[in-house]
Amino acid sequence: ERGLGNGRLKDVELKVMVDGDTASASEVFTGAMKDNKRAKIFGVNSKRTYGKGVIQTVRPIGDADGENLGGVKVTMARYETPSGKDINGGGIEVDEVVECKEVKCLPK
Repeated sequence: ERGLGNGRLKDVELKVMVDGDTASASEVFTGAMKDNKRAKIFGVNSKRTYGKGVIQTVRPIGDADGENLGGVKVTMARYETPSGKDINGGGIEVDEVVECKEVKCLPK
């Protein structure tokens, strides 16, 4: 028996540590833990995560002769939490801010 499907780990207390530079997939994970009330979210010196909630690509623009005229940034997808909250720009708000400059000050 492995994983959470059997309920063996449902009573394990989870804590997620993030800061203002936490972005992309880490924010999706943090948002899922928060939405499902599965973990307490701690912000190290920060009230929220970065807010990188989009996947983008640059499409080149050229003329008929193939000369590169630059490019355009196109958003291909957006990250949302399970409840539908858009992560882009606002990030994930933490439950508690921990002010610290050294690892030993992090919550136990």
